[in-house]
Amino acid sequence: MRDLNEVLDLTLALPVGGKTYTVHPPSAADGADLLNKLTLGMAADAGIDLAEARGQIEVSDDDLPDFARQCLGKAYDEMVADGLADQQLQFCVTTAFLAWTMGKAFAELYWESGGKVTGPNRKARRARPRTATPTPSAAASTTKTSASPSGTKTPRRPRSKG
Repeated sequence: MRDLNEVLDLTLALPVGGKTYTVHPPSAADGADLLNKLTLGMAADAGIDLAEARGQIEVSDDDLPDFARQCLGKAYDEMVADGLADQQLQFCVTTAFLAWTMGKAFAELYWESGGKVTGPNRKARRARPRTATPTPSAAASTTKTSASPSGTKTPRRPRSKG
């Protein structure tokens, strides 16, 4: 087999102001921590009381450089040294966070949309054209069901003329 680094493209290229910053994936420990942060964020968005489940969660400005370094690695210090604006740096941090937790394809959608990527809303999902091949649930709904669980039919009584 070939070396895994030849098979997988594990780097993220972030072009900003004519320079492309190469971001390497986080360590396994940092990657697990980033996934935990994603899970906690999703739980909070769903209205789950995180204080009960995980203790008090507070993020201060002091924590942000550590989070940024988890996401961007050495590229963080390079971006700071190059004088990137805070908005540019935060956008790069978010893009890297999404790449390492949701996948590079999602991170690219986020990047290309200028941070405005969202999931399809209900109206858009309903407007999607149906596929020619029925899904398992659609196929099941077209199957005739028997009138009785045993598969037998109840005989009809003749109608009385009244």
